[in-house]
Amino acid sequence: MPGAGAPGSATLAAPDYALAPGGAMLVDRDNFNGAARAIPGIELGSHLDVLWAEINPANCATNPTGCTDFSVIEDRLRQMGQQQVTTVDGQVLSPRPLWLSLPRFWSQGNEIDGIRYCNNNVPSWLGSSNGVAPNYAISVTRTVGGQALTHTEYVPRLDSAALQAAYSTLIQRLGAAFGNDPRIAGLFIAGGYDNETNLAAPWCGITLELIANCANPASPQCLISAYAGGEYDQFVRNALDAFHQAFPRKPVYLLFAPAPDDYLRCNWVYGVPGQFTGIAQYSNRHIGLGFNGMRYDVPGFIRRPPPAPPPASARCSVFQLLLDNRGLLPIKLEPSQSWSGVARRQIEYWSWLFGLGPFWPDFIDTQPEWFCANTDGDGNCGTPAASELRAFNTQYGFPAITTPRNGNQGDFGDWLERQFGDSPTSARDLWTAFHRTEFPHTGSYCQGYCEGFDDNFNHFLAVAYGPYSVRCGDSSLPCYDPVPLPQAATNIYSRFAGRMDGAALAFAISNTLSYYGQTLDNVHIRLAYVNDSDADFSVTLPTEFSSITLPVDRTAAGNWAWFETTQRIKLANDLNGAILRIDYNGPDPRPTLHMVWIDVNDAAP
Repeated sequence: MPGAGAPGSATLAAPDYALAPGGAMLVDRDNFNGAARAIPGIELGSHLDVLWAEINPANCATNPTGCTDFSVIEDRLRQMGQQQVTTVDGQVLSPRPLWLSLPRFWSQGNEIDGIRYCNNNVPSWLGSSNGVAPNYAISVTRTVGGQALTHTEYVPRLDSAALQAAYSTLIQRLGAAFGNDPRIAGLFIAGGYDNETNLAAPWCGITLELIANCANPASPQCLISAYAGGEYDQFVRNALDAFHQAFPRKPVYLLFAPAPDDYLRCNWVYGVPGQFTGIAQYSNRHIGLGFNGMRYDVPGFIRRPPPAPPPASARCSVFQLLLDNRGLLPIKLEPSQSWSGVARRQIEYWSWLFGLGPFWPDFIDTQPEWFCANTDGDGNCGTPAASELRAFNTQYGFPAITTPRNGNQGDFGDWLERQFGDSPTSARDLWTAFHRTEFPHTGSYCQGYCEGFDDNFNHFLAVAYGPYSVRCGDSSLPCYDPVPLPQAATNIYSRFAGRMDGAALAFAISNTLSYYGQTLDNVHIRLAYVNDSDADFSVTLPTEFSSITLPVDRTAAGNWAWFETTQRIKLANDLNGAILRIDYNGPDPRPTLHMVWIDVNDAAP
């Protein structure tokens, strides 16, 4: 992976969409009943899954006056009108912002007597056996306890022109009703199974082999071609065009990660000459990329090996498209799952860094386990009510920050939220966390041809020069170091760390920042390091006409510690191409770092 947010990158054009007030905040993905979670210190936007059958009871082609019913949306909006949230910058918003996923038509269902069912929410007038686009009936067999259980699954007929036309008509009517409604923060396109661009429904046994088994084109199971120019590609193009026309002033996200084929993503983003205008080519770039796979490190979604060598234009993996389009298209992320056990917070912490650092998201929407310290068996917030995000500060010493919302007790959640929507010109938290992929190329996953994010998590700050090694505790990885980091299995900082291998290690900021080159007061410098020696190291920073050097007092306590200082410095890479240089000429062990963080939020000329 190339450096993310690397210094010296070219200036990027500002996006043509604008998030509504409160759009850049954490969102409660599983806000099923619309109630606020009442977790102290947690402010969350709301989200509603809208079922296709629920809002489109009749065919608009034959019943134009009675074919839609948007009362479920209006009811939720009225409920949100009685609630308010406070953003990290102190704005009090009422109503509470609402995000919509629609029209949901295919999702995970229940398990009954060992059989797992998926929900099909295509309206009956459209998808029933006598509808205008009858669902495909697929026989699925699952072995449970040695017994073969067979049942029928009903798969939406996404290759039907009638279904695509009905989808477009519904989106047009939704746009007429809500396209200019300030209560709607934005939308997620329901484009396949569980709202993603997914043709496989593994919960109920629907695989890509069943969906696109075209060895026998006459087979009723030869449903949808997974490849460029096929029916599913056309379905998604149709959906993108419909949302673009209906909601041109709203941020809209295509949940694109599990596309059946890598190159379909490039079709949707960059277009197909003479056939389709991709979302990156819209004059108003309001449709962006949603990645519902955020975790500590994620193997890139690749369905089949690319050509060798791949064409220069084939930058179609999930990570590459996010990196190539950050700052140009809207981007949002969502965790792929929840975690439990002794490493829960370590995994969550690195997942937040992964989601926030390289990709500059507008916001992140999460399930309750990510913001509630205590949850019940159904994954809902339990008692006592406590913030999972604040635990990073209270239990692991992540530095508190000052925000209008929480004063000088701004916690990890505030730190996340104030970085949503960062751009190459506006970012004010500049940091890097040392990291290497946990899914190296040629590993056992993805048949050896995909890899995770193999770089530091850089957020407009990156290593400029100086040798270093990334340390980790997993013996199966190239970065394995048998000398354990502090509380290696549980401490949030100890999953990876960077060890200096030379006399100097320097870091540079992006030169596209609006304040680059200015000398400012109240710049906070923070470093997380291991106390594993009595030998000190130093930090050097540029000033208007010279530089300052500050000692970092290491001890042999064997714990993680934070060095923090507030200085008047020059925000420029004046130290031979760097803004911050760490120097050390003592004996081993050499300094080991987790994060370097330059905080310009309180700075003033």
